[in-house]
Amino acid sequence: MTDTLSSLRKARQQYIQRCEDLEKAKQLSAKIEEEQNMGGHPGSANKLVEKRRRSREEAQTKAQEAEVLYRSCVGEANARSEQQEKVRQRIISHIRKLINQGDQVLKEVTQNLMHLKRTQCESVPSGYGNLFSTCEPYEAGDRYLQFVVSLPRKHTEPEKFTFQEYIPAGQRSSPGGKRKNAVQLVRVSSSLSDLNVKTDDIARMSAGERSSWGNKIFHNDSESISGSSEPRSLESPTECPGHFGKKVGKASSTGTMSSDDPDERDSFHAEDVDSVDAASENGFSLPSLVMSPAAQTHRLRRIRVPTKCRECEGFMVSGVECDECYLICHKKCLESLLIKCGHKKLPNKVPLFGVDFCNFPRYFPEEVPFVISKCTAEIEMRALGQQ
Repeated sequence: MTDTLSSLRKARQQYIQRCEDLEKAKQLSAKIEEEQNMGGHPGSANKLVEKRRRSREEAQTKAQEAEVLYRSCVGEANARSEQQEKVRQRIISHIRKLINQGDQVLKEVTQNLMHLKRTQCESVPSGYGNLFSTCEPYEAGDRYLQFVVSLPRKHTEPEKFTFQEYIPAGQRSSPGGKRKNAVQLVRVSSSLSDLNVKTDDIARMSAGERSSWGNKIFHNDSESISGSSEPRSLESPTECPGHFGKKVGKASSTGTMSSDDPDERDSFHAEDVDSVDAASENGFSLPSLVMSPAAQTHRLRRIRVPTKCRECEGFMVSGVECDECYLICHKKCLESLLIKCGHKKLPNKVPLFGVDFCNFPRYFPEEVPFVISKCTAEIEMRALGQQ
């Protein structure tokens, strides 16, 4: 349409110009004819009249051509304008249809949404009513009772206490008698781990303290004499978790030795006395330390030569060593020891840098690499002091 309008403007300007040229030619031709009629130079006048006549005819021809071109451009512009109007009407019709379709879809969606909201809101009261009726028959404590009933039942008898007569200081028994008394305490107590009480303290116990002697810990500074095999496993190189398992297996469910098993009672007494004698002969005794579960699995003894600690990598002169896996560490490192006894010699320590974490479980019995455990333990220890 733009090209058609441009052609129309050019044709119109050309038509006007040709018409003006034709009018000028007609005026000049009429003027020359008047001069000729007035009797001027006849020969030159005829030539000039002929020349003007030809120029007038040429101008008339060009004016007619420009008129024809102008008319054709006008017709083409009208056709283009009609076509454009039809396209505009068709576009407006399509837009109207799309708007109607969009309005219809929005109307249906809105109606469906409102219907859905109505359906949901109608079901809410009935749902709360169902929940109320469901919770109404519940009695307080039923779930806890079901949990308690589902637990495995374990029959336990009450702990038995015995009266221990006061012994004056001058009538105290010999060290051998002390060991026998310690063994007798083990037979009577319900817990093998609660009888590490000093024999000397027995004589100084008051009447109120004698009623609860089984819950105290007995210690002897010169020799560690106790019914618990955990501290003795640290103090004697002849004791190990295996011996502890045997002694616990020989105890009854209540923690007291059965009176109708003389063989087991005699063997238990012999093992306890032998372990105490071995600890005294070696002279190996440790202070009462809090040990990790992994440290309790080792069979410990004194180290013979200065070496490095497996736990903290520090050089030490006085420490402990496992008889089975040959693990060496400080006494203080037993509290945080993470390496369990594998009952065989430990492999060489692998380097920490340049090795994937997935390769560490091949060399250590733990599922989690000790590097991760060590790092997490250090992070937790440092985080306790932060706000």
